[in-house]
Amino acid sequence: MKKPDVSVLIPVYNAEKFIINTLSKLSTQTLSNIEIVCVDDGSQDASYQLIDDFKKNNITNIKLISQKNLGVGGALKTAANHANGDYVVPIGHDDWLSDDALEKAYHEAIASDSQAVMFDLFSDSANSEQHRLIDLDKFEYPMDGLTALKKSLGAWEVHGYALYEKNRYVSCYNSFDTKLYNADEVATRILLYKANRVSKTDGRYYNFDMPGSLTKTFTIKRFNFLDAQIEIFNFLKKEDILNETGMGWALDTLKWYRDLYKFLYEFKDQISESDYKNLETKLTDTLRAIPKQHLTEIIRNKSYKPKFRGQALLALTRIMPVFIKY
Repeated sequence: MKKPDVSVLIPVYNAEKFIINTLSKLSTQTLSNIEIVCVDDGSQDASYQLIDDFKKNNITNIKLISQKNLGVGGALKTAANHANGDYVVPIGHDDWLSDDALEKAYHEAIASDSQAVMFDLFSDSANSEQHRLIDLDKFEYPMDGLTALKKSLGAWEVHGYALYEKNRYVSCYNSFDTKLYNADEVATRILLYKANRVSKTDGRYYNFDMPGSLTKTFTIKRFNFLDAQIEIFNFLKKEDILNETGMGWALDTLKWYRDLYKFLYEFKDQISESDYKNLETKLTDTLRAIPKQHLTEIIRNKSYKPKFRGQALLALTRIMPVFIKY
């Protein structure tokens, strides 16, 4: 069998409502020489059986792997290490691509010698409302990896929904703790920085916005996003690029702190005393990790919103906002 040009990586967890739609749309891609690597990450529904049945009844090249639950990062790591294509494209089990997306991204990667090619990112919803999430057209391409990394920090001016060179992708996912709750955000920053060239295509990636998702309901796991922030900080420090990228990371961290602080206050009555204290400590420790030089720059720069400048001042003086006592 001919080696696939592109391997599509799908981490699957309790996806019986979505996975057939995702696979069906992939089967109509104009790039025919692809494989689909599905990793069932300990699903407790019919996901595995549905994929297996689809695999038997369709000509699409599907590789199906089952493992205990390791989270999205762990599933993507497994999928990448089983992929045979020269390039990989990770997609969510409820997301989908325009029919020409893989072909356009693949040819752009070859033509521009890019190690990452971003799709035109759109949201999708249960009522079929769609709109572009990030405007990539305001930049020139290809761009270097450091520039792409910087544009992913502070505000998502570029994104990680992309086609990647397989060997770099595997190396990335083998280089950090993929058990992190938000491991894909860590991987995006590593992959963008490690790419010599980053480009884009007008092939579309549709990100499904499911009602009642993690960001809209209470869960203590949401606070684990802070662990990913610290992992990104450690990566920037290790690569000795903190001076160039630290401002963006600091702004990201302040945003997470403010959002999670409000979240903690809003759902205070649903949290045990011990959990409340642990989350309070985690928030404070993360804020204290921001280097003083970046906090000072945020305070002095009047282009930043007052709420961030004020938060930076509190963090710089190590005066933390008063938490509502349990």
